[in-house]
Amino acid sequence: STGLTTTSGLTTTTTSLTKLRTCSYVETGGDFVEQHWYNCYTCGLLWDKGCCSLCAIVCHAGHDVGYSRKSSFFCDCGAEVGTAGLVNGNNRVVCQCLKSVGLEEIWRGYERSGAG
Repeated sequence: STGLTTTSGLTTTTTSLTKLRTCSYVETGGDFVEQHWYNCYTCGLLWDKGCCSLCAIVCHAGHDVGYSRKSSFFCDCGAEVGTAGLVNGNNRVVCQCLKSVGLEEIWRGYERSGAG
């Protein structure tokens, strides 16, 4: 599989893109699960808040996103759907990955993130 990196530092492989279909929150709910996660400075998902790999690519495409770490967490992008909009001065997006996302949409988000 080919490694791809966006200008924001988001790295993934073509193989992993075909496996990502829904926000990890759909699978984990509020349970903490070991996974890679990202901060979105545009939306204010910082410190103990972040988004999963798919949300970083699709929901936060074009935002100032940075890799946080791999640890146990749940995706705040998916968990905080009810708080989308203006939150603490940040314009938080609505999670678009709570239902299955097609590969074409994933690639569009990946290109908007600066990889294309």
